[in-house]
Amino acid sequence: MRAAARAGEFLRRKRSVAGLFSGCTKGLSRSGSTLSSSGAEVGQLRKVWDCDGRETGFRRSPSFGSRSFEQFFGRSYSVAVHVLAANMEGGSEVLRGESTESVIPMESNSGLERNGGYSNGTTTVVEGIAQGEDTKRDLVPETPGISSARVREEVELAVEAEGMKELVEGAAVEDGNLAKRLKVEATVAVLPHAAKAWEHWNKLGAPKLMVAPMVDQSELPFRMLCRKYGATAAYSPMLHSRLFAQDVKYRTKEFSTCPEDRPLFIQFCANNPDTLLEAARFVQDDCDYVDINFGCPQRIAKRGNYGAFLMDDLPLVRSLVAKLATGLTTPVSCKIRMFPKLEDTLAYARMIEEAGCCLLAVHGRTRDQKDGKAIRADWEVIKAVKAALTIPVIANGNIRWLEDADECIRVTGVDGVMSAESLLENPALFAGYRMKPLDSSADAESDELSWKYSLDEPTLVLEYLDLCETYPVPPRMIRAHVHRMLGPWFRRYPELREELNKEHKITVEWLKDLVHRLIARHKAPGTTEKPEMLDQVVNNGVAQPAQAVAAGVGAA
Repeated sequence: MRAAARAGEFLRRKRSVAGLFSGCTKGLSRSGSTLSSSGAEVGQLRKVWDCDGRETGFRRSPSFGSRSFEQFFGRSYSVAVHVLAANMEGGSEVLRGESTESVIPMESNSGLERNGGYSNGTTTVVEGIAQGEDTKRDLVPETPGISSARVREEVELAVEAEGMKELVEGAAVEDGNLAKRLKVEATVAVLPHAAKAWEHWNKLGAPKLMVAPMVDQSELPFRMLCRKYGATAAYSPMLHSRLFAQDVKYRTKEFSTCPEDRPLFIQFCANNPDTLLEAARFVQDDCDYVDINFGCPQRIAKRGNYGAFLMDDLPLVRSLVAKLATGLTTPVSCKIRMFPKLEDTLAYARMIEEAGCCLLAVHGRTRDQKDGKAIRADWEVIKAVKAALTIPVIANGNIRWLEDADECIRVTGVDGVMSAESLLENPALFAGYRMKPLDSSADAESDELSWKYSLDEPTLVLEYLDLCETYPVPPRMIRAHVHRMLGPWFRRYPELREELNKEHKITVEWLKDLVHRLIARHKAPGTTEKPEMLDQVVNNGVAQPAQAVAAGVGAA
């Protein structure tokens, strides 16, 4: 208990406990919410209250972790009361307020027991939680210190939760980050699963800019190229769990990594929990998350019954997540698409979180919305999912430029973003670069703009091919990247594209020669430059400086 006492002393010095419980009690008591056995306010799941009890919708305040500050208070307080009541002597202590209408049993198989074993198997009854000023004064004195022995004991029980000691002991708290710090403390104290998720996420440096998982297109050399230009985490290509578990050649050919390739998510598609676990155990020590693909909308996923088509079989989805969560030493992440109805999406996301998921990536389109260029991702849905969960959430969709990443984080409050199609065309996207148009030169531009347009596609292709020599991958992957990155150049010089298409056995040396010939063709006499084309692109908006990446895009 000495560690808990030190943690309690830290919290008392920062005057955080009294403010935490006082603020959330006030919000709940004035809102008239009732509580479910999971600690959530029934009928108010998508609401946020200010300190005066007024509903504020999805308005976000400065946040860190699971949700906006006000909403977190409401959810965390209700869970904290359940936790503390369950730990009291006899497991059936009753907390009473002025009203006894809200009587909520906490079953022995509740989410709290699954996530930390707080229930002792008996039914715990919590009555009249946060119903009236008298109860509020009993639970939390309004003085800076904690004079009540009962409150002191409850605080010590809370701070002894897993992960709290490491967070609190020796931590320096700046006044400007107090709200952020309070949220971390409260999360760790009352939500063990969320605490583990955030502890792992923060150990990785809370990466914000990610290479999305792509079939055959997010392999090691491409990941390393994107990391060079600002990506702070990356997913592997989607791997087939059955083939990966059963076929040694498939494992060695389709997946590779290196010590510098971290943080790394390794993604599997699957529809059999046992097979998925068998495959994941081969790689759990080589990555930071094992990811389950619940988002692929393509025809091959429908034929194989995986990806987004598992949205029709939610019990299977839950069993896949739970199997990995209980069978691996590495945290589990998932990538999903949204349902047409918001409430279905939120229920889906919460189910995955409760099954053991430690990080959720949300694509803001439905399963039927496959054309990312014609249909914009719905950031409001992603924002709602972020507000509903207690684990890190990543957004996918509409990230064309670096400033899009910053805007998405600002609007939705997510903890990071990922990009797929845009990175295939511009692997330097996350460093703030935009590709120099074919018919213009950045040399004549100001220094501020010249660096943004100082890269072109052939230069990136040559860098990528150098990485392919260091980290060999199947030729089909290399060919696909060359086609995507050199798309604008091949439209100008289609004869070289046809030459690539006709070459069946490509090598890195042959491709480098093709790129050099492409550059020479472009620089040949007679090439007309049109600087006004660059002006038109610049007027559409410019990216943030590359130095902003080091500081972290969209940091709170």
